[in-house]
Amino acid sequence: MDKVQRFIEENQYQLGYIMQEASRRWIKNDPVGALTEGAANGLIEKYGTYCELLDKVERYEDALKKIESHKIGVFTSTDMRILARDALTEKNQ
Repeated sequence: MDKVQRFIEENQYQLGYIMQEASRRWIKNDPVGALTEGAANGLIEKYGTYCELLDKVERYEDALKKIESHKIGVFTSTDMRILARDALTEKNQ
């Protein structure tokens, strides 16, 4: 067993992170060759990397919590869009 295999064996609880980091470094070092074939590249191009998706989910959850905390009366769809936009903007600042 080499060092990389040993590291993976000892850190199996972090396999998602290990795969994401390996992918990120591969893309950085060889953007033409990395993930240029198959479904993986298409999924990343369409939805983003795993970490980007987690960030998006967190922003949307925060926006929904903020909207929920403002539910006093009836909101128009414009009001909801403004609250969502503001919640998402706050997270990005």
